[in-house]
Amino acid sequence: MAAVEAGALHELAQLYRRQGNPLPADEAFRAALNTEGERDHGAVAAYHVLVGDVDAAIRALEALVAAGEPRAWVASDPDYAALHGNPAFEALVGRPPS
Repeated sequence: MAAVEAGALHELAQLYRRQGNPLPADEAFRAALNTEGERDHGAVAAYHVLVGDVDAAIRALEALVAAGEPRAWVASDPDYAALHGNPAFEALVGRPPS
């Protein structure tokens, strides 16, 4: 049940961010982190992309890949499109930097 709640809170945080409401977004994000048993690295990375914290997004994606997520999926996920061209992201997904 906690995973469902955490997932919903991550979605809510991203929705608030996209609407330009950073305070409730950050509250929902922190609440999601506090409810998770196993960290949802993909959702954490997506949120960091939205707030412009590239280094934190890359760290979360590194953990996601280390946990077994296919690099091709990470490379093609639209939540991470803003990272395309970033040398650390391109190295993580196994593509040469553009």
